Amino acid sequence: MLFDYLIAAAIGFAGMLGVLHLGTEIITLNEQTFQITMAEAILRELSVLAHLADTTPSDAMEICAGPIGFPFEATCRTILEMLPALPDHRLKLLAGGALELSWTPSSGNQLSVARMPGLL
Repeated sequence: MLFDYLIAAAIGFAGMLGVLHLGTEIITLNEQTFQITMAEAILRELSVLAHLADTTPSDAMEICAGPIGFPFEATCRTILEMLPALPDHRLKLLAGGALELSWTPSSGNQLSVARMPGLL
C-alpha cells in the first residue's frame, strides 16, 4: 500500500513539473511574440518617418532624438514609447539598405527583425 502511494505521488509530482515547464514555455513564447510585434511596429514607424522626412531609416532615429517638430511628434513618441519593450536593443543598417533591430530578451537568446525601408 505504501509502495503504491509512493508511485502515485511520484507520477503526480512528475506531472506537475511537466505542467510547470509547459507554463514557462507558454509565457516565454508570449513574451517573444509581443517583442517581435513591437520590433516590427518600430521598424514600420521608422520607415514611415524616413519616407516623410526624406532621409534614410538609420538617420530617422536622429530626428526623434532632437527637438521634435509638429509633423513627426506622434510618430517619434510612438517609437520612443515602444523601444523600452525591447531590452538591450540595437539598431543597425544592413547591406542593401535594410534596417535591423535586435535585442536580448530575458531568455538570453538574441532576437532580431529586419525590414527593407521601401516596404510600407
